[in-house]
Amino acid sequence: MSRFKHTMVVAAALMTAAAVVAVPAHADEANTETKVEAAETEKTEKTTPVEKDKPAERAKPTCTADELAAHLAAEQAEQAAKAKRKAAEQAAAHAAEKATAAEHAAQEHLRATGVEESERAAEEKAHATQKAAKACARAKQEDAHQKARVRKFQGIGIVDSTDAAAGTVTVRIKGGSKDLHRRTLAIKVTSETRIQLDGETVALAGLVKGTFVSVHGVRHEGELVAGKINAAAPGVD
Repeated sequence: MSRFKHTMVVAAALMTAAAVVAVPAHADEANTETKVEAAETEKTEKTTPVEKDKPAERAKPTCTADELAAHLAAEQAEQAAKAKRKAAEQAAAHAAEKATAAEHAAQEHLRATGVEESERAAEEKAHATQKAAKACARAKQEDAHQKARVRKFQGIGIVDSTDAAAGTVTVRIKGGSKDLHRRTLAIKVTSETRIQLDGETVALAGLVKGTFVSVHGVRHEGELVAGKINAAAPGVD
């Protein structure tokens, strides 16, 4: 037992000696590390400019509930103003587009109205021209009828004489066309003149003096040209 105690005492002594020897070594290492860190710090200070007279950082101010509410209200008001401006710009653009469309529509309407008025004017002009043409044709027809009435004549009277060579029959006119009344006129007889005596066709020589005649004809170049002569022998009603 005493031997075991002796052994333990020796071991403790050895461990104590080892610890004493190890302390200087750790101290040297610590000193070395401190020196290295100091050198690096010095190097860093040399390479990095030191800010002189730098004011100390101020603590960030904190907002109260009222200030925060006012800030939020200001942001909401700004957003509302932006939305209002955007809506106004959109409304103005829409109004401009609407005005442009209305102007285009008005121009198209004016153009269409002008075309319609032009067509209406052309129709009215054509109608007036047609009406004038009809009136002119009617006037010409009436004038032709008037001239035809003026050119035609009727002479009712008694044969005074005939001239086969001259192709005329002289008649004392008592009735018929008013401008021929109470005149003795030579009436031209042509190959186309139809002469009937008591219902029978005869030549100009068959109209003897005193024969009652009704002559129908036309006026041509100042002469009376007989177209048809109806005659009755003297003494026959």
